[in-house]
Amino acid sequence: SLNINPDSGYWVRIVANHAAKFITLVGSISGTGRTAAIAKGNNFVGTSYPVQVAIENSGLSVSGATAGAIMPLSCQVSKYDSATGTYDVAWLSSGGQWKTQAGGVSTMVLEPGKGYWIKEPAGSGYTWNYPKPY
Repeated sequence: SLNINPDSGYWVRIVANHAAKFITLVGSISGTGRTAAIAKGNNFVGTSYPVQVAIENSGLSVSGATAGAIMPLSCQVSKYDSATGTYDVAWLSSGGQWKTQAGGVSTMVLEPGKGYWIKEPAGSGYTWNYPKPY
């Protein structure tokens, strides 16, 4: 058995030419909001809730994520799209809105069982206060 942090993201390495395997995770769902330390640079995180949460409802923007006029100066949340082999990125604009790489309004949702990169470009980090979504 392995104890895992419910607020972290984890890699599962799939070795070529091996039969498919199932991974079963057992635990309880938090009855309250969660907190996670976000450092300057790249942070690999996950969601500990069994429902999808829209990025704008995640608590990142009010917890201290850096907002900026352009994407490189802003907090960025990325998720891998295995269908296209690319990353979907949402960034926090100085107006407090999450935007796409093209500048439109982001519809990104944090999904159970998926990992996300949070890239924090400035400061010394912050504590992400992730509210319970239901």
